[in-house]
Amino acid sequence: MAAFDSCWCCSLRAGTIFIGVLSLVLSLGSGALCCLLVSVDKLTEVIQAAYNTYHDLQNPIKVYGTNGTETGPGELNLEDPVLMYIEWGVIATLLFMFVCTVVDVLLIVAAIREAPWMMVPWMVVQWVTIFLTIVIFGIVLWVSGCSWVVWV
Repeated sequence: MAAFDSCWCCSLRAGTIFIGVLSLVLSLGSGALCCLLVSVDKLTEVIQAAYNTYHDLQNPIKVYGTNGTETGPGELNLEDPVLMYIEWGVIATLLFMFVCTVVDVLLIVAAIREAPWMMVPWMVVQWVTIFLTIVIFGIVLWVSGCSWVVWV
């Protein structure tokens, strides 16, 4: 069992339930936000504007017309790798939020029933999250040219 029974403000059980409920609310809210973003009618227009802006930045030597490009807005190509990253990112976020919801419920049930073995999935997901955050942050720094920060 735990090496201590409480912290200065509440019992260990109450703190675990609080962390579980807070994590559950955040994971459900994030999943709902992803679903809302996908279902919004104006999302196509936002992606279209971002798509055109990205391609304008990739081709800076252009004669711009009244609408921002020389040929007008390009058609939205859903097979473009940039848009595929957005689609895969939304799918990965929804899957991760589902997993987080399940392990948050397990954490709450484990705290209520005092079953430590039910907390293991929550701890594994937290360690994976921390590891992936460090890896992704390192990759972003490496690609952006700040590789000296990774080695410090």
